[in-house]
Amino acid sequence: FALPLLQMLHAASFGATHLGALTFLVRHAPAGQGATAQGYLAIALGVAMAAAMGLSGVLYAAFGAASYAAMALAAVAGGACALVAQRLAHDATL
Repeated sequence: FALPLLQMLHAASFGATHLGALTFLVRHAPAGQGATAQGYLAIALGVAMAAAMGLSGVLYAAFGAASYAAMALAAVAGGACALVAQRLAHDATL
């Protein structure tokens, strides 16, 4: 019962992240450079995902299921970065 709900949550969080990244690009990319900026974003995401996959394999081989704690720490770090960015953006508008 929980798996479909968790998959929908995963889809919603991915969609929100993707839309947020593209909104950032629209607002900050120089005029006429939107496609180039989106290409750079795709490359950066690909490199980061490849590195994370490689590291997760090494961690899983060494620590088994306990390696999922590293993913939780990465999520916490991402959440903290998002909060800091939101605060900085809010302070900049004051």
